[in-house]
Amino acid sequence: MRTHLALVREGDRLAGLPVGVGETTLFSLTGRERLKLLFRRLGAAIVEDASAIESSDDVLIVNADYVIEERVLTEFAKVRQAVLVAENELGDRVVIAAVCEPAVASDVAAMVEREALADEIPAGFLSVLNVNQIAGNFNERLRKREEAFVRKVSPQSRNAIERRLFKGSYKGATDFVTKFVLPEPAFHVTRIAAALRLSPNFITSISLLLVIAATVLFLRGEFIAGVIAGWLMCFLDTVDGKLARVTLQSSKFGNLFDHGIDLIHPPFWYAAWAFGAAATATAATSEAIWTALWVVNIGYVVGRLIEGYFIRRHKIEIHIWRPVDYWFRHVTARRNPNLVMLTIAAFAGAPAVGLFAVALWTVISIVFHFSRGVAAAQEVRGSSRPQPIHSWLAE
Repeated sequence: MRTHLALVREGDRLAGLPVGVGETTLFSLTGRERLKLLFRRLGAAIVEDASAIESSDDVLIVNADYVIEERVLTEFAKVRQAVLVAENELGDRVVIAAVCEPAVASDVAAMVEREALADEIPAGFLSVLNVNQIAGNFNERLRKREEAFVRKVSPQSRNAIERRLFKGSYKGATDFVTKFVLPEPAFHVTRIAAALRLSPNFITSISLLLVIAATVLFLRGEFIAGVIAGWLMCFLDTVDGKLARVTLQSSKFGNLFDHGIDLIHPPFWYAAWAFGAAATATAATSEAIWTALWVVNIGYVVGRLIEGYFIRRHKIEIHIWRPVDYWFRHVTARRNPNLVMLTIAAFAGAPAVGLFAVALWTVISIVFHFSRGVAAAQEVRGSSRPQPIHSWLAE
């Protein structure tokens, strides 16, 4: 449950003041570098000393020796006259961040930097909030139930924290390949990319080249080489998003670039696969291949439309409504589960069978999602006092 005390007033300006050392790096970013990126994403003016804060600004003070999940800091920046407390390595509840007026910024900054005990906060001075009160356990943006993350950083805890940040960058409702197969290699490649200061958009650009390569290979009937290029693209498609989140480089353009490629390329892959398979097939098999292609591509569009309507109608994604929807997302007819079927068919020397399997699974997925949409509509209409449906992850 989120608790916002003394919410920000319209027209309020916020200054961001990092304190503490923050020398230990996480994905090649020091604590102060991470904080400055977070402050910029919040639209806060960065200051290095409390005396530089303008009298019209409130100030967000954060200890750079702690890593604070972005959604926690985003929500905390909306409160006023409060401190954020969390446990240190000894289990004591200490002050790690504050939002206060400029007049008391110097005193509060000293308190945050020395990690004052929560019990030291004078009654009536600043409200004391913990992480759960600020962010809760439901990450709406990544569609999962997950405890908000705050922890003190040290060389000894660096590896564990990087793994937790990486895991926290994953969506909860996704396919089984992305969720269970790719994380470990993607973690190490993301670390390397961060150390090399590669941008997520650079990784996405390589993914686009692999999309084109796979399409050409499918057209030529070189299915094994094509699926290898396809899987490399899928792997980098995992890396670019995770790199953007753990290094705080996500942007509207990057999101559009990445998701635009994800949305557009599958029908081209299926079409190229059909052309490549039909080139060496009998007349009867060729006709069946073209029918399967129509089923797959029309089904792909219909499936996306069902998902889009569900979001517009119910304000949540269909994949996180109930547990059955969440788990079906692991295998629903999207690119990665479909590519598994195509890969098996490619190595078996039966590309047409792979497309037939994708077509059948596409129909099954559409029927499932359509039935879930109907069930959601009936639940809303069947209530004596109609209420919007909610994700089970937020319950």
